[in-house]
Amino acid sequence: MEELGSSEHYRTFYETTFNPIQNEQGLVTGVAVFYGDITDRKRKENELLRTNFELDTFVYRSSHDMRAPLRSVLGLVNLIRMEPDRAKHPELLQLIERSINKLDSFLSDLISFSRNSRLEISNEPIDFEKLIDECFDNLRYMANADRIKVYKDIHYGEPFSRTVRGF
Repeated sequence: MEELGSSEHYRTFYETTFNPIQNEQGLVTGVAVFYGDITDRKRKENELLRTNFELDTFVYRSSHDMRAPLRSVLGLVNLIRMEPDRAKHPELLQLIERSINKLDSFLSDLISFSRNSRLEISNEPIDFEKLIDECFDNLRYMANADRIKVYKDIHYGEPFSRTVRGF
């Protein structure tokens, strides 16, 4: 069902097939017409296409969110290998642990999402400053990260939120 303006518009899909009727000599003497309503099938196909698109988007975003802490860990491991002063290693190891905990937290959220996917949907506000800080924090120990200049100019007007599923 699609809504157009103030009235509702229902789309119906039909499938028609034509099959020749042949006599004993192989000559076409008529045609058999089969006609059927395939609206439900079309709706299910469209729903499947939407679901597949959402799944592809989800997988892309999830893999991106999992790779960021892993890249950070790899950058920190390289720093440890290059750092001759072993006194600095505990600080770097602590940063590795923090990145691993971020990844673990993300994976826990992912599991919760899969369990809660059929629960009520609600909105929650997005803290852009925190989100930006986390992104750049993940990049801090990557190669040439010191060349990145961060300028934040965040103006909050209308509330901006993300859709979440809750209990």
